Amino acid sequence: MTVDGGNLYEDALRAFHSAMRNGLPLAATEDGIWSMATALAVKKAVATGAAVKVETGP
Repeated sequence: MTVDGGNLYEDALRAFHSAMRNGLPLAATEDGIWSMATALAVKKAVATGAAVKVETGP
């Protein structure tokens, strides 16, 4: 997906449809896990004012 000033919603919808048709998502499951882990680490860092290590496992 490129960000060229176009409609990001339409781009995401096209990418979703393509992934469903072709079975090839733009991002792997691991990408989503790392994104969530990063977001949670940022949230904790903001709340505590301290650096937080990004972790994806227990």
